Order: sequence, then structure tokens, then C-alpha cells
Amino acid sequence: MEINSELKITKTRCEKALAVTGINLASHSINPYRGCSFGCFYCYSRLNKNVRSRKAPWGDFVDVKENIVELLKRELISISPQRIILGSVTEPFQEAEKIFLLSCKIIEILKKKEVPLVIFTKSELVMEAIPLLRGYKNLTIYYTVNSPTVHNLFEKRAPDVNIRFKVLKKLTSETIETIAYVSPYFTKISDLN
Repeated sequence: MEINSELKITKTRCEKALAVTGINLASHSINPYRGCSFGCFYCYSRLNKNVRSRKAPWGDFVDVKENIVELLKRELISISPQRIILGSVTEPFQEAEKIFLLSCKIIEILKKKEVPLVIFTKSELVMEAIPLLRGYKNLTIYYTVNSPTVHNLFEKRAPDVNIRFKVLKKLTSETIETIAYVSPYFTKISDLN
């Protein structure tokens, strides 16, 4: 994965790392980035008020929450999450991760504290985190796959479908609990046969 030279990356600070989530897979979520270099047309994160206020088109900017790791360390002193989702409103392994490694630093902290973790991703960059993910007790990765038609119509900047199936195979071969997550599902064009 190469860094898109037209992508505007901005460092920002956040007020908190963990957010209570309504997603029934976890009690809290953490998102080290705002925005996403993949720019998927169907992404519900585009509707976020902080994203809508931006002048740049969806997919052309990423805000890096540069203080999120330190905030997480502090918050885990007083908060005991039942489970955390990494990447509920952003891709945790997008291009910016190659530079800032925030997702990997977050995983390292949560693994040491033995906090159950769910990761949502469709990036091949997650493979670089495999040494860190090995042996993580109570970890599940929801790895998004879809058909070539959906990719070509709605997520052209995301990794190619064939690459994603190779990543899925590698993750499962490492005995990392991984769920192939077909999303979004469109009748007739999400055919994965």
C-alpha cells in the first residue's frame, strides 16, 4: 500500500479515546483516525457531523488523533470496558497507519491489559500487525469482503477483492479469530461465488 500523495493528513487532538457504543459487539469503541483514505461511497461515517463540516470530499482527508494513545492509557485506569471495537467509524489500518502506527499502539496497550477486542477492517495493512495479534486472547477481526462489482462501483480506493481474500486466508491460517464480513450487501451484485 502506497501513500496517496493527494491525501490531506492533519494532526489533531481529541478529548477522549474511548466512546460508549451502541454496537452490540462491545461496550466501547476507539477510532484513532477521523476520515478515511479509502473513501467508500456507502460509508456511514460520511454522515458524522465532524466529517460533514469538512470542505474536502470524503476520502481525501484523514485527521490523526495524535494524543489518543496517552488518553487511552489514562482512561483505562478508571474505565473497565467489557470489550472495545477498534475502527467503528474509521479504517484503523488505512494509509496513515503506515506513518503513525496508532492502531498498533492501541492494540499493544489493550493486549497487555487483556481487554477483549473487536477490529473492523478491510485493509491489507492488518497483516503487518499479525505478530502483535498472535496470542491476543479474546480478539475477533471482522474482515470486510465483497464482490468485484461492489468494489468497482463503491470502493475503488479500498484494497482489491482478490487481495482481501488473500489477507483473510492469512489471518485464519494464523489462528486469529476472523470473520469474513460481507458488507454492504446488495442483492445481485454482492455475489461472491
